[in-house]
Amino acid sequence: MDQHDKNIIIGSVSWNFINTMTQTILTFGVGVVLARILSPDDFGLFGLTIILLGIINLLFTGSISRFIIQKENLDTEDIESSFSISLLLSLLSYLIVWMIAPLVASFFNDTILSELIRVYTISIFFISVSSILRGIFIRKMNFKLLFYSDLISIVFGYSVVGILLAINNFGVFSLVYATMMKELLSLITLYFSGKSKISFKIKLSKLKDIFYYSGGIGMSNIFGYIANNADYVIIGKLLNPNALGLYTRAFTIMTLPLSKISMTLFDVIFSVFSNAKNDLEQIKNIYLKSVKLIALLSFPILSTIMIGSEFIINGIYGEKWSGAIRVLQILCIAGFFRVITNSSGAVSKATGKVYEEAWRQLVFAVILIAGALIGIKYGIEGVGVAVVVSSLWFYLSMAHLTIIIVGINWSDFFKVQIPGILILIIITAINFITVITLNALLGQEMYLPKLLILFLISALALLVLLKTLPVKLIGEDGRNLISLYLNKLKLLSKKSIEDA
Repeated sequence: MDQHDKNIIIGSVSWNFINTMTQTILTFGVGVVLARILSPDDFGLFGLTIILLGIINLLFTGSISRFIIQKENLDTEDIESSFSISLLLSLLSYLIVWMIAPLVASFFNDTILSELIRVYTISIFFISVSSILRGIFIRKMNFKLLFYSDLISIVFGYSVVGILLAINNFGVFSLVYATMMKELLSLITLYFSGKSKISFKIKLSKLKDIFYYSGGIGMSNIFGYIANNADYVIIGKLLNPNALGLYTRAFTIMTLPLSKISMTLFDVIFSVFSNAKNDLEQIKNIYLKSVKLIALLSFPILSTIMIGSEFIINGIYGEKWSGAIRVLQILCIAGFFRVITNSSGAVSKATGKVYEEAWRQLVFAVILIAGALIGIKYGIEGVGVAVVVSSLWFYLSMAHLTIIIVGINWSDFFKVQIPGILILIIITAINFITVITLNALLGQEMYLPKLLILFLISALALLVLLKTLPVKLIGEDGRNLISLYLNKLKLLSKKSIEDA
């Protein structure tokens, strides 16, 4: 890989990082506002509402967009056929969901779910088109454009619409309409940003490649989605919307490092792996570097979330959400395994080993469902333990698949995580001391000030460790990327001061 390619990758990761961090700040902030206005029941109902659309998205639209990124020698006919098939499948899916919505509502003993599902599933048409456009931009590694598209859709769609509707007593429909508007604005911005327009045409000779690859991706996605949402279904069915609302809030917080750090790299390295699918040596090197970087950044963040869970829940969301504290601590253990698994998924998808991943996702789902059904008698905490066990199995299973594909060994896989584990141990010790000291000095309340102090100390400790640890330990690329982010933060801070 020459310097030009390295610069493209670093630039892509940087823009994707800025994008995900911006989304994190905005969605987290809006989520806090909405959590103060709406009830856990509203969030629980919304969690049930999005399950069906999530399955459709992963089975059809999400898998076809991955084909766009992975396909060698992609041409206009590939794009048009993928777009047309995605749109037709979305129409079929919407009709099916419209018919079964009352059955889903009956299953969860909540009649309002039928209307919520029917309204929300209209989004599938927005997603089916935007996912193809997004795949094209990811293939071109144009993450700068994706940043602006996502920024517009979140600010003017989700944030503005969600808060205004919540204030005006729309309840759970605030979340539904806000999410729909976000998807619509994403489609509009991506469509008008593209230089070429997509026509509705299907080339029959293209169908075999599209359905073979997308079928494997779809199977893997569905099994993974079942595993990632079976806990929601079991809690919603066997407990109540309030318990589900608490659980989903805890799960969302736990997945912040996963969705905002691990997934920052996923789209970039998946695109790189797809372009270099025949160069296993390059894939191996980039994979190991990505695992090292994810561990360095994610492990200490998960530690801070786990130890500061009481401050996070009570300080940000209020004491009515305190039932989410213990399950958040448990789920953070699963987070350590999940952040690493994403890089393994990028390797299997880019190299076409989608069916090998699919059966692993199936076993993952079976373990989680069985564990959740056993653990539910201990409440949402018991379900959290099931998530930890199943995540550990999937972490090891996907690592084994990657080892087979790129020709590394177990020692290589675990060795690159040692720097992250070392920093994790140090940060955990600092966090424990900080929490004990803050509770002694400030008492058992004042959660928000204690949270801010904890995050500040943890962040400073992490930066000091990353800047002072030997380059041999964290790697030259890791040091360069961290320095790049710090420089960007300095520029943003300088600009903010000048604007003020």
